[in-house]
Amino acid sequence: MDKKQLRKEMLNKRFALEDEAFVSYNESIYETLTSLDVFKQAKTIGVYVSYKHEVDTRRLIENYAKEKTICVPKIEKGKMNFYRISSLDELKPGYFGVDEPESIHFIEPGDLDLMLVPLLAFDHNYFRIGYGKGFYDAYMKDADYYKLGLAYSFQEIEDTHPHPLDIALDAVLTEEGLK
Repeated sequence: MDKKQLRKEMLNKRFALEDEAFVSYNESIYETLTSLDVFKQAKTIGVYVSYKHEVDTRRLIENYAKEKTICVPKIEKGKMNFYRISSLDELKPGYFGVDEPESIHFIEPGDLDLMLVPLLAFDHNYFRIGYGKGFYDAYMKDADYYKLGLAYSFQEIEDTHPHPLDIALDAVLTEEGLK
């Protein structure tokens, strides 16, 4: 199966999740994430803004934006940058309809301690298949911070057939725990 077809299949699986399972999986992921040492010790966290049945990050943003430096992505001139926010109220629809920050508080990549990364599929080597634009791989290429993918267990596949420019994550967290 090619990556385009796999992306479509994974999106369909996410949308097919029953509401009860969606809520339960997200609760489990949230509870595990916030109990991890890597999360507790992180002062500056890059967090995607969840969209279209992705693992929910909005609760995390809202609950921790006063306690930690929470940064969310914005696509500018074909490149992804992160900006600090203190509330979901600072977001507006942006690239592809995904909420982006209106903030002017730019965060240097080297200032991050932890990056929470969206994905459509992942393999046992922690390579991911994203939406195909390469924004996260480009941003993470010189990363010196912990890269944690958030996913549902059904998104794990045998092999993502990574491209030479793909960046492996340090781990993936699902409703079943840390992989």
